[in-house]
Amino acid sequence: MYLKYSFRNDTSVEDDPIFRMRADSSFLPDTFDRTGRLFYLCKVWGFVKYYSENTRPTSSIDVDQILIDAISQSNKCDNKEAFVSILRNVIASIQTDSMSERNPYKSTEEYTLVDFRWMNDTVYLDATINEQLRHIFLNHSGKSYFIDYLRSRNIKQINEKEYPDVAPNYSVRLLGLFRYWNVIQYFYSNKYYTDSCWDRVLYEAIPSFETADTERDYRLCIYRLIRRLHDTHSDHNFLTDSIVSGQYRPNFSMLKINGDFFINAFSIPGEEGPFRMGDRIMQINGCDVRQLYDSLRMYVGGGNDRVEQLFVCVAMISDFDSVSTYTIERGGDTLTLVSANRKRTEYSHYRLDELKREVKKDQYEWLNDSVAYLNLKYVTRQNFSRNYSAIQDAKVMILDLRCYPDNMIFFNCISTFVPPTPVFAYIVYPDIRFPGLLRYAKAMKKIGKKKCYQGRIMLLVDEWTASFSEHLTMALQANPRTVTIGSSSSGANGDISPSIFPGNVRTIYTCLSIYYPDFAPTQRCGVKIDYFVEPTVEALKQGRDWILEEALRRVAVQDS
Repeated sequence: MYLKYSFRNDTSVEDDPIFRMRADSSFLPDTFDRTGRLFYLCKVWGFVKYYSENTRPTSSIDVDQILIDAISQSNKCDNKEAFVSILRNVIASIQTDSMSERNPYKSTEEYTLVDFRWMNDTVYLDATINEQLRHIFLNHSGKSYFIDYLRSRNIKQINEKEYPDVAPNYSVRLLGLFRYWNVIQYFYSNKYYTDSCWDRVLYEAIPSFETADTERDYRLCIYRLIRRLHDTHSDHNFLTDSIVSGQYRPNFSMLKINGDFFINAFSIPGEEGPFRMGDRIMQINGCDVRQLYDSLRMYVGGGNDRVEQLFVCVAMISDFDSVSTYTIERGGDTLTLVSANRKRTEYSHYRLDELKREVKKDQYEWLNDSVAYLNLKYVTRQNFSRNYSAIQDAKVMILDLRCYPDNMIFFNCISTFVPPTPVFAYIVYPDIRFPGLLRYAKAMKKIGKKKCYQGRIMLLVDEWTASFSEHLTMALQANPRTVTIGSSSSGANGDISPSIFPGNVRTIYTCLSIYYPDFAPTQRCGVKIDYFVEPTVEALKQGRDWILEEALRRVAVQDS
């Protein structure tokens, strides 16, 4: 069943900000060589795979094998005529049925995610290929055999063959690259918020996938590829892959300030060992921290500078050994300290146990007679009313969103803190029926209540404000009495979609794009912030909460 969609009727394609962003997104190789042949083979195969009308699972068409055969053939040919013949065979092998023109969206300009001008190439393609591809496009009726919706309009890949070998062979590695590239090409609504032309990414990735013949090298190629998205959700994958990122970590975390690295928190309080808050880390296992940071940035980093420093710092202290050596500076002295590391899963278990303990405690605090603080990290649907009722008479409510709250408190929060609001966000999502087409919808039809909290609200945010936490922040910002204070949030608001590479390498990406009512983006940018606050070394060493301090200073200014 087809869904009905609606958005502003006065918005034309030319006015669409995403459409305008694609203007500089084109790259085409102009020299006939092996990489260029594989480049165009990927594009032609992916186009026919998603637009073909007879690739249903019950058919005998094996799109993977067709590609694998074509990869071998294209590597043996050395002229355009032979290559064009291979492409014609790929097209004919996938689209075998006769077609009658049925596409209701015949203008390629409507397909925001795709620039169809590549079909006009004359170095690798000819007029016959162009005609065949456009014929398939014009006759596409909306059938989808390899993509389906999961929930909330995010998508999943379906009917894909599995390749369990941990170190896939040459052709299967390229198959994995081509699969992923085409999914992003046609269904990744955030494609134009990356820093790279996606066509160029494909061309540059092909040689590395060709030579990555060990499991570790292959996985590093994958993470280098998905890093090009600059998607915070995607970059989590590297940090949880024990093949490329060690599963052992020290009991502390690091923060990068002005190019230096400092211990800023301890995972398990009371077990600091020889380390202290504010220690400046100079070397890890004998490696200079700045060089180590730069070497890891190509594999992990997130959507913006604040998330990059968070993720890369985690990768830096990850180790394959239960013991790590750190060279640190403290009070002008240089010390060499040894960390007894724990497995990453041990810290996860500690946090779960901590959650069970904390949800039973009060999460609020009166900071003075009129200002109350509520830490949403451990607030649940069950304890929300108990915590809020104790501070509901506060003139100013400081809500701490520097965390990932229980997503079940969303409706508690918006019914308590937000007045009636027709729309607080728009969702942009891919139309699985017509690859490359984007759709728009309101995040919710209406939120808020008339009898909501009447005081002022201050939201505290930073790089830990991610995904659902950002969505909740946007909803709370619909209250005109809300002020947001902190540093850049994660920039990863929107449900995730999975993508599995051959070798069972599991990855995710942010499938949906979330925008403010004025269509300001949140991908990579994060939530809107009224007052930015950056950390300082002095505040860190003194154990001060610089964002909360700024909030209290703003309260004092407003009350004066």
